[in-house]
Amino acid sequence: ACVRVPPTMPSDAQHSGHCIVAFNVSRTGETVDVRAEECTEQVFCEASLAGVQRWIYYPKLNYGETEVRTGASTTVRFRLSNMAGAIIPEPDREMEPCVGSV
Repeated sequence: ACVRVPPTMPSDAQHSGHCIVAFNVSRTGETVDVRAEECTEQVFCEASLAGVQRWIYYPKLNYGETEVRTGASTTVRFRLSNMAGAIIPEPDREMEPCVGSV
C-alpha cells in the first residue's frame, strides 16, 4: 500500500484486539469490497473496516494496463495501553465473525 491510514481505537474497547479484513483493490488503487471476516471482539469490526476503506494502493500493472487485485487480506491490530503505558493484552478467546460487516 502507498497510503495506510491507521485505525482508530474504539472508545469502548476494554483491551487490545485484532481483526482479519479481506478486500479487493480497484484499478485506481482504492480498496473495495472491504469486509471484516473475524475479530477478537465485535467492538473492533467497524474500526477495522473504516481504516482499511481509506487505504490506497499503487495500481497493479500488467503490460501497461491497470488490473483489479482480488483476494487481499490483512490483520488489523489494536493495541490499548493503560495509564502507565503498559499494553492491555488481548483475552485468550476464539475469533468472532463480524455481525453486519459489509
